[in-house]
Amino acid sequence: MIDLFNKFEKENKKILENDEIWPFMRLKFYYTLLENISKTKHSSRNINTKLGYIFGLFYGFTNLFKKFEYYFFSDTSQRKILNGKYFDKLTDPIIDQLGKDKCLQFELPSPNFYKVKQVATKHVISQTGVEILSFLIAKIYIKFNKNKIDLYEKINIDFHLNIDYKFHLFFFKVRYKLFTLFFKLKRPKAIFIVCYYDKAYIVKAAKDLNIKVIELQHGVIGKVHPAYYSYIDIDKSFVADYLLSFGEYEKKMQKYNGVYNSQQVFPIGHFYIEYLVKNFKPSLNLLEKCSKFKIIIGVTLQDSMIDRLLDIVELIAIRNPSVLFIIIPREDMLKYRNENISNILLDNSLDCYQKVLHCDFHMTVYSSCAIEAPSLGIKNILFNIDNFSVNYFAEILNQENTEIINTVEELENYLNKYREYDKNYIINSNANLIKVKYIENIKTFIKSEVR
Repeated sequence: MIDLFNKFEKENKKILENDEIWPFMRLKFYYTLLENISKTKHSSRNINTKLGYIFGLFYGFTNLFKKFEYYFFSDTSQRKILNGKYFDKLTDPIIDQLGKDKCLQFELPSPNFYKVKQVATKHVISQTGVEILSFLIAKIYIKFNKNKIDLYEKINIDFHLNIDYKFHLFFFKVRYKLFTLFFKLKRPKAIFIVCYYDKAYIVKAAKDLNIKVIELQHGVIGKVHPAYYSYIDIDKSFVADYLLSFGEYEKKMQKYNGVYNSQQVFPIGHFYIEYLVKNFKPSLNLLEKCSKFKIIIGVTLQDSMIDRLLDIVELIAIRNPSVLFIIIPREDMLKYRNENISNILLDNSLDCYQKVLHCDFHMTVYSSCAIEAPSLGIKNILFNIDNFSVNYFAEILNQENTEIINTVEELENYLNKYREYDKNYIINSNANLIKVKYIENIKTFIKSEVR
């Protein structure tokens, strides 16, 4: 998949580099292409998320009239319960260092907002007003705009796609103009953003006004993520000024066609993982359920691989009743699709990291949890469907903490050889991907680059 995408960019290098909308359309093209090939949706807003957008329209609205020095952009999927509050594992540790009253967080629901009193962030506001207004304006605009762009018409035809590029173009432009106006009025010192490519309109609005933009790594990057590696030159006004990465690996890899250069990448670690390693207390209820089995495997899912991976899990579970599989979906499932298999467990009482900590292995195809699990002391099993595991992780993870599996029989043989392992050894084997001493590292970055 990534090879096909890279081939297209190489063959059309000059045209794409001169196209003003390609820097943000390229990911729309990539994920639509991925959906077509995998025959599943990469990401979609379910009815709960859509309702969250509407009902959260005025969430934290009064903060709009206050002035802050720093603005953060995230979504509710990053929140985990810490000390009785829903704590954003990426932004709140930085907000604590900068000063809570100096920072405002714009947030999107995934799928819903938490009550203001339940979140650790002191000042938080919904971003859905901008999204809904821009969406409606863009939908109205394209009804009257019949102009076609030859490049994108050709892309749709050649790759059998149906990308509504006119909508995405104008949706981008409306949000860009709204945030340009907002930043002109507020003039913040810096903004912090989770997932720059999903919020490129915010990045460009800030950078065009010479406002510093800092991205917080939220998942796997490696050498195959098209948002971070490109064989063509990407307009840097669409990319943040700095990337705060989990570890040194991303800093080293950016020299290979990275959209950042190595000097822009600052490894800081992972606050929540460090917290859990020091403070985690297992669930007695889940421990009791696990005690009946010889091996416990936590399975994280990706939108494009849910059914195929679950087909494999069910086959192994039926053939190996002493192995318990704990399903860890991206969003909570109300019930598992096949409740007749007694050694497949769906438990929504804990977050994904806490579930993994109850397991002997973490299993996935290409979830970003694969780079995090070893730093929790848990080995990975990567089931290599369509070579996704190899493409994403073969050059990132090592054989000390990760086993790449190609067949059911191969996995069964591996599990039959299982012996308890030293979790501290596994944690240390992942130091290149997730740096230690998070608080010390973020303080150093703020002192040198922000204040």
